[in-house]
Amino acid sequence: KFQPRLEKDGLLIFNSSLIEDGEVNRDDIQVINLPMNELSMDISGSPRLANMIAIGAFVKLTKVVELDILKQSLNNVISERNQKY
Repeated sequence: KFQPRLEKDGLLIFNSSLIEDGEVNRDDIQVINLPMNELSMDISGSPRLANMIAIGAFVKLTKVVELDILKQSLNNVISERNQKY
């Protein structure tokens, strides 16, 4: 869905739990496939952590912000009841 929006040399991180590798049809972007649902279930027992896995991968790959800063800021944007994820 978002492949056409990415510029050349862009980064596509996708949930291979939901999308098969064959669906990526560009060779001018970096493609990272992570089984986010499976990782989420292994870590927390819930698929609700999948988006945090994606954010973590993005930060690790791009170094757009320090991981510690990201972790600290999550408490400001995630409700208390969801912070366990």
